[in-house]
Amino acid sequence: MIQNETEETEIRQPTFSIPNIFTPNGDNINDFFVIEQIPDIESSHLYIYNLSGRVLYEKMNYKNDWNGNHLPDGVYLYIYKFIYKGNEFIRKGTLTIKRR
Repeated sequence: MIQNETEETEIRQPTFSIPNIFTPNGDNINDFFVIEQIPDIESSHLYIYNLSGRVLYEKMNYKNDWNGNHLPDGVYLYIYKFIYKGNEFIRKGTLTIKRR
């Protein structure tokens, strides 16, 4: 009897940092919401929400170019969905915008 064995490999979410605060005050230091880029990410989708759940910003394949324009200082929620090695992952958290 011949047995056909297949090996399953679990793809784990890559480790990377997403900041919980940024300071878009025009001093060229920490002025953008910067998500550490991972080489093998195939696609991504970033959502920024207010605390009531309203979408305030949305971007496919985010390139670290959002400065929180038109939003007041405060706490917001983010969801970052991404495809890594063919698998979808989601990171969620809070984000503080502080200009002063």
